[in-house]
Amino acid sequence: MINSSLHLPNPALLTDFYQVSMAYALFLKKRAEMPAIFHIFFRQAPFKSQFAVVAGISEALEYVEKFKFDDDSLNYLASLKIFNQEFIKYLKELSPKLDIHGACDGDIIFAHEPIMRIEGPLALCLLLETPLLTIINFHTLIATKAARIKEAALGKKVIDFGLRRAQGFNGAISATKAAYIGGIDATSNIWAAKHLDIPLSGSMSHSFVMSFEHEAEAFDCYADACTDSCILLCDTYDTLQGIELAIKKLRELKKQQRITTLGIRLDSGDLLNLSKKARALLNKAGLNSCLIVASSDLDEYEIARLNKAQAPIDVFGVGTRLICAHNDPALGGVNKLAAIYDHGHWRHTYKISNDPAKTTLPGPQAVMRFMKDGLFIFDQIFDPQKALNLSQAERDAHYEEILLTRPLMKEGKITGFLPTLQEAQKRTQENLHHLALELKKLDYNGPHYSVIIDSAFHDKKARKKEEG
Repeated sequence: MINSSLHLPNPALLTDFYQVSMAYALFLKKRAEMPAIFHIFFRQAPFKSQFAVVAGISEALEYVEKFKFDDDSLNYLASLKIFNQEFIKYLKELSPKLDIHGACDGDIIFAHEPIMRIEGPLALCLLLETPLLTIINFHTLIATKAARIKEAALGKKVIDFGLRRAQGFNGAISATKAAYIGGIDATSNIWAAKHLDIPLSGSMSHSFVMSFEHEAEAFDCYADACTDSCILLCDTYDTLQGIELAIKKLRELKKQQRITTLGIRLDSGDLLNLSKKARALLNKAGLNSCLIVASSDLDEYEIARLNKAQAPIDVFGVGTRLICAHNDPALGGVNKLAAIYDHGHWRHTYKISNDPAKTTLPGPQAVMRFMKDGLFIFDQIFDPQKALNLSQAERDAHYEEILLTRPLMKEGKITGFLPTLQEAQKRTQENLHHLALELKKLDYNGPHYSVIIDSAFHDKKARKKEEG
């Protein structure tokens, strides 16, 4: 896996200022090395979805494993005249000795379930909070968007066209990687194709067509350069005229039999009616196997609308609305303290809020998923240090149990299974296959997937209130 953030100068400084300030305050009071347990989770799935596709785990673990304050970073922090030399020395010697349990790329996670449980020194956990959230929030957001788009495509091919609309190069690389985990089939991003082994795909631009006096000349020139695939863009001027000119060229190419994939692309206008007219014209010309590729601000809703109307579109090119996570620009993932070893014993902690959704659970947490007859039935958040509490009916049902909170890192070294990008995409597809159809609907408003909170957590809260 490629972790682009590691190639930036001073990667340890990719954190918020208050993380270092808090670490310093803890250091001064000799609390920096206190063992602590944190959980990363989100309170609401993005895009009004019922679930999220986990992504960014591999990159996050690689970041932790290589975490270190280099001399240049330490010199900068010292120049601020805020931190004493003992703290700068502490940071210099700091190593990422964390134990991490959690989900893998391609897993399906629901609101309030821990994506990652992080155990280690309190100050270190705080210093790593922001970069871990940065990585996991964005990757999971884009992977979820891609999964929704791919589901809406009903098995048709989806290509990532988003590079030019991404939030910078790092954003583009991260988004394309996450989109592939979510299910996209190919990308126009050559860098991603080379370094991430994602299939490469693309077409031609309007500027290319406009550089010729006649549209037919542009098609001739482009086709002469093509080898395996030739997709002609037909909407630079009059779309139907462009389709007719493309058909003339495609018939020539079909006779030559030198190019495997032939097709046209529609990038504007009424894609439903234009695709139907294009399909009729292509079939009439004996080009039944030629593809129709559609683009132009597509997202899961527009793709679903086109498919419902039986638009004869074979491939969807999705750009801005995928790469920028259109209509839900951020996943609200958080990292909250659940336990701390203080005065010789573990003290379980939780946040109490006037907003019930922001109340957290005390103590270490893990997720067990229960499956039957090929479908996910319910999840249970439980204390991994205690036995799982199941009702007699649940035990009698003989569910298949899947532990989602797996060991990923021990003492700062990656120990768990990290799927390749291709394996992560396969995991996504398999997990979505086990999810009930209604939970995958774009605007499902029915009962949420059942996530049970083990009674042990309620007992802890009750005892905490009694203690006052």
